[in-house]
Amino acid sequence: MYDVATHPVTLTAGAVNIASVVASDKTIPDHVVSLVTGHDCSTVRYGDGGYYCVQPLPANMPVETRLYCYRSIGGITCYDKAVPGENGRLVTDPRHVISSRDLAGPMVGPRPGQR
Repeated sequence: MYDVATHPVTLTAGAVNIASVVASDKTIPDHVVSLVTGHDCSTVRYGDGGYYCVQPLPANMPVETRLYCYRSIGGITCYDKAVPGENGRLVTDPRHVISSRDLAGPMVGPRPGQR
């Protein structure tokens, strides 16, 4: 007779779950939830203080934004829109477009400690 903790099925499921976390930062249930919801869900990310699920952006849709950076007393401050009347302090070319394919979309669900 096997104890639940030492049953071969339990040990195999545990080993597969550990391998999954090492390879993808997701448990097997995380993969199931991700498949059902269409979001990127991870217990590991949640445990690190992030959101359990995020909505990934399509890989072929880069996020583009223009930054308007101005000199200030303490350094440089950047905005996504131009500040009227501050062109003399502008330190970046507003035609420069910043693009990223790796940004995650809007977060879904509570963060740790929130309801």
